[in-house]
Amino acid sequence: MCTKLAKLFVESIDRVVQELGYCCGRQYAYLPKLMLCYGKQQCWEISPYGYYYYYYSNSEPSRFNLSSVGDDSTQTLVEIPKQIFLLAQNNIRKPEIMIVCIVCTRRWHQ
Repeated sequence: MCTKLAKLFVESIDRVVQELGYCCGRQYAYLPKLMLCYGKQQCWEISPYGYYYYYYSNSEPSRFNLSSVGDDSTQTLVEIPKQIFLLAQNNIRKPEIMIVCIVCTRRWHQ
């Protein structure tokens, strides 16, 4: 029911806003994409919105230099305790940037 109502609202508001000279009455947002890497060769992207993941924020780069963890077999691996990984959710929406027309001063989708 809500989906049908939302679709009808967008269709009706689009006509009104376009008659006023704007492109549309919609608000667009970008969903974040996360990169997971294990070494230099094994990287992949997490894009599903709303998924949970764990991350580690390296606040002391000199203490835990993780730039080459697992890449070189001659180096000793740095073990990071599980307790310092933080739980996060991929739920941040970044609104699309609107630009202002220098002629008519209306805002348009970039």
